[in-house]
Amino acid sequence: LACWLAGLLACWLAGFVIGLRLSDGFECTTIDTHPSLAHAVLYGSSEGVVREVDTRVWKPAEGGVVTTHGEAVTCLRYSPDGERVASAAEDRTLVVSPSTVATYEEDTKKSSEAAGSSSEKNKTTAAVVPCRTTLSDFASAVEWTRSSPDGAWSLLSSCWDKSVRAHGNFSIA
Repeated sequence: LACWLAGLLACWLAGFVIGLRLSDGFECTTIDTHPSLAHAVLYGSSEGVVREVDTRVWKPAEGGVVTTHGEAVTCLRYSPDGERVASAAEDRTLVVSPSTVATYEEDTKKSSEAAGSSSEKNKTTAAVVPCRTTLSDFASAVEWTRSSPDGAWSLLSSCWDKSVRAHGNFSIA
């Protein structure tokens, strides 16, 4: 309940105090902050769209829309490394997508490294492949958790039908 109230307060603050306006009067339904980029905020809306916002300018991040659902977004969460976004909605879908902010920041970093010489120039990162699944009911919470000692992560969803399920293994650095 405390997390839900904090998210509701953050949505209210983002929408009214700071001035982040959602298009066409849609409501902010859930919010999360990036684990390592203090200027990145992720929010879901009543129109079923998940977006990232750059708080340095209070505008949608480069690429803006992370994913879409058929109905209102009920919960979302950045992965521990910030490269993935998990979101669930009233249409009973659970989607894991790449973070637009993480992708933009990585592209910017690679561009600046290409201009100069860097020892990390040959470092490569695995692309995040979006995936979508249907849940038994709509989710009230999603959370990343370690599922095995080899470092893989699973995504847990807690649904209104009182079920908790683990979804996939994701290699996160």
